[in-house]
Amino acid sequence: MKQNWAWISQLPVQGLNTSVREVIEFLRSEDCLFIVWGGSVRDAIRGHVPTDIDAAVTCNPHFLRRICILKFGEENCQRPHPGSAKLVMGNLKAPGRSEGLLVAEPLDLAHWNTSFEVYGSKWEFSPDALAYYVDIDAYGNDRSVIIDLYGKAMKDACSSQIAIPTKKEYWDEWSRENNVNKLLRYWKLRAKGFRAFVPEIHDFIVRRTKEDFSSDAAQYFYCHSILEGTFSNNACWVKNRKIYGKRIEKVRRFRKVIKEDIGEEFWQEKLKPAFDGMILKVLPHIEK
Repeated sequence: MKQNWAWISQLPVQGLNTSVREVIEFLRSEDCLFIVWGGSVRDAIRGHVPTDIDAAVTCNPHFLRRICILKFGEENCQRPHPGSAKLVMGNLKAPGRSEGLLVAEPLDLAHWNTSFEVYGSKWEFSPDALAYYVDIDAYGNDRSVIIDLYGKAMKDACSSQIAIPTKKEYWDEWSRENNVNKLLRYWKLRAKGFRAFVPEIHDFIVRRTKEDFSSDAAQYFYCHSILEGTFSNNACWVKNRKIYGKRIEKVRRFRKVIKEDIGEEFWQEKLKPAFDGMILKVLPHIEK
C-alpha cells in the first residue's frame, strides 16, 4: 500500500498544475488534514493504481472552498451539485490522460464527520470502509496508517468478499441511505471479482434494488461510476463520447454481471432502458 500510494501521490490532478501530494501539503499548511477514503484505498491495497481519489478532510467545507478558490481558481473548486457540502478539486474539462501518461481525476473531498463519525448504516459495502492517512514529517518522510472503520474491511478487501457493514436488523435502514446509488455499487464490486460473503446478502441487494428502483438514480450512478462522467440536467457529460480502452472493459464487465445477477426480465424492462436511454453530451475542452 505504501509503495502504491507513493506512486499515486505523484500523479498530477486533472485541471490543476500540481500533484496529489502537493495538494495534500497545501491543505496541511492550512491546518486541514487529508485522509484518503473508500474505494481508492481498497484498490491500492489490492495492488491497483486508482486515479479516482476520494478523501475526508478535517476543515470546514466553506473554509475548504475558500482556500481552494484562492489557490486554484473557482473553476477548479466546484460543488458536485447544488446544496452539496462536498468539493471537487480539479476540472474534468481540462486535458486528461495523454501520451500514455496517467493523471488523477479531480479529487472528491468531504468533511470527515460524514465518514468517521457515523453509524455503519451510512457506509457503503465492507471493503470500502477503509481509510489511509499519511503524515509527512519535517524531513519530508512519510509515516502512514491504514484505518479499518468496520473492523473487517481489510480482510474483505483482500479476500474479495462483500458484507453489509452493520447488523442484519439494520439492513433496511442501511439500504435507505443513498438508496439505489448505494445498492448498484454492489455490482461495481462484483465486476471487480468480489462476491457476497453469504448468499443472503446477495439476495437482499437484488430484492431491494428491484423494489426501490429509480430510473433517475440509476442514470446518475451509471454516468458517474461507470461512464466516469458528470450527471447534470438529465444528461451525462463525458470527456469523450467514444468509450475505449479500459473504460469499455469496465462497462462490459459491469453490464454483464448485473444482467446475470438481476435477471433478464428486470434488465430488459428497467435497467437497460435507463442506462441506454441516458443523453450523452461531451464536456467542452479547456486549455490549461
